[in-house]
Amino acid sequence: MDDLKIVFSDVDGTLLDSRQEITPRTRRALKLLQKKEIPFVIISARRPSGIEPIVRKRGFVDLTIS
Repeated sequence: MDDLKIVFSDVDGTLLDSRQEITPRTRRALKLLQKKEIPFVIISARRPSGIEPIVRKRGFVDLTIS
């Protein structure tokens, strides 16, 4: 993980599992990224208005949707 500069992740099936939840393993990885100050960017084919409620519900901060 020391070589990472930024991480991009899709929402459905990657960030969220089939129950629309973040798994404990993914949550640990996100905390490690935050600790190492590695930016995490959510990408999706969804419209921004479809992503916003998902990420806000799960406590993501510094959310910019354009």
